[in-house]
Amino acid sequence: MVSCWSQDSREFRPASVRSPVLVSPDGTQRAYVTVQAQTHEENRNSGGDLCQNRSALFVAVGPRNHFEKIFSYGSGQGDEQGNGIQLIDWSLDSHVLLADLLIWRYESEAWEHNILIYRTKGRSIKTESLSKVFSESMHMDCGVEAQLVGFLPDGRVALRAMPIDEEEEGASCVRSESLWGVDLSNLKVASIGAKTLVKPNGRFEPPQ
Repeated sequence: MVSCWSQDSREFRPASVRSPVLVSPDGTQRAYVTVQAQTHEENRNSGGDLCQNRSALFVAVGPRNHFEKIFSYGSGQGDEQGNGIQLIDWSLDSHVLLADLLIWRYESEAWEHNILIYRTKGRSIKTESLSKVFSESMHMDCGVEAQLVGFLPDGRVALRAMPIDEEEEGASCVRSESLWGVDLSNLKVASIGAKTLVKPNGRFEPPQ
């Protein structure tokens, strides 16, 4: 989560970060993300957007370091100002990359987690709101605070779901903190055991 504001909120300036490289289990796939926060000080007096983010996902195939941008979000895609991408893991067969696309609005408490799925075959990208994933599986209009955890041994994605404040945000998809499995073929969720162990498949390269 990158912002134009410093942690003590005293400075307003452009900022950017780059994640470590996440390497797939077989070593043939590598990925990293960048997030840039751009200032728009000319809008400050008119009450316009002060800070806008752009996030990007880069992937390289093989041992070479030629990374290509395969996905970007922000600065003109809807009215969302804040966004970032967190790499979660590669699938055990190294064919799928899982990430969390987080979208929020500055000067508010509204944010949304989105599952981001990159498939090496066809180099396809799919994103979907985790609240929408739950709503469609539950066949009801509801919300959830969800956190992607990683891949289960059967290829599904594990996520941790927490209830939302129903008085403030409407119906909650879950009543208590719980673990769920997401089938990536249809984005349907099913409850899994609370003690299910999720082990990482990929590895992050040490910073250079």
